Amino acid sequence: MYRGVFAVLNRPPQLLTDARENPPLLLTFEDLNFETAVPGLMRGHIRESRSQWESDGETAVRVNLLFETEEQSAIVLGFEEMSEGLFEKMAAEGGPMGMLLGRSKNGRVVLFWGPQSNPFIEGTPEFELFSDFPKRIRVVFETFRFLDE
Repeated sequence: MYRGVFAVLNRPPQLLTDARENPPLLLTFEDLNFETAVPGLMRGHIRESRSQWESDGETAVRVNLLFETEEQSAIVLGFEEMSEGLFEKMAAEGGPMGMLLGRSKNGRVVLFWGPQSNPFIEGTPEFELFSDFPKRIRVVFETFRFLDE
């Protein structure tokens, strides 16, 4: 169950007007026990996609946030929630990992995956909007918290 975000997720895309002036958008993931904000420019253009994967009998959940307009769509942010044990195992293996957002008191970990580059076609409004997106994602780190702590 999510609070606040589904009203945004299910709205049809809107024009990219004044998106840079929007305050951060708070996303609550009750089933994963965390919340964080994302840049306000995602308001009205966000869609969630989820997947799960398993390792040694433990399940991790990946949440991707897509930015969508009538013209383009791209995954721009991602979160992974897993046990601390699975996180430690992945870290020891040395493969690519997201940035650690936090460790909960009950042994859960949340990682953050940001965009590697601007995912949109150069010269489009979406490309222009995301040109300064990396400067705005610090709000994810500043607002992240576990719901039960």
